[in-house]
Amino acid sequence: MKINFKIKIKLKIIYIMIFEEEFEEEFEEEFEEEFEEEFEEEFEEEFEEEENINKNKLQKIFNCMNSVILDIDKQKISNCIKCINTICKGDGGGLLSGSLTEKVLSKFLEKSLKNEYKEFNSNESDMKICDIPLSLKKSMENRQLH
Repeated sequence: MKINFKIKIKLKIIYIMIFEEEFEEEFEEEFEEEFEEEFEEEFEEEFEEEENINKNKLQKIFNCMNSVILDIDKQKISNCIKCINTICKGDGGGLLSGSLTEKVLSKFLEKSLKNEYKEFNSNESDMKICDIPLSLKKSMENRQLH
């Protein structure tokens, strides 16, 4: 008889409350395997769908920006941000460079994208481009994002 994983969780909690100890290793391993299988089946499609939606949103933003912003202007803003990062070193430099970069980039996008750009500070979002909320994050050198 296969036990629903939600029922197993409840049983585990009750068992721990009564006996104040964990399940035996065999039952624990079986529980984990079944939970992983159930989790993968239930959420894999949802994650893939969300990932595709996000890719489409980023592609829309990319196309919008590429159609309006000239290569020379992209280079200018890149140079400005590089200067900010070069100047802002030491204690508090990361915070200062991040806020300056956000201000400079926001003004640049506002001027370049006109109606497609809106300042938008809600949750973690800093702006909207093409009505899509975005969060501006600074990637540190010698660090990997996962």
